[in-house]
Amino acid sequence: MTNRLSDFFQRWLRMIDTYSVPDSPRIPHHD
Repeated sequence: MTNRLSDFFQRWLRMIDTYSVPDSPRIPHHD
């Protein structure tokens, strides 16, 4: 996996986390 693709994936996950429902349990993931 390229570094570029990895970075994109990280941003995508962060975007999903931003739009996640407040009621859902938050799982803090730090690099």
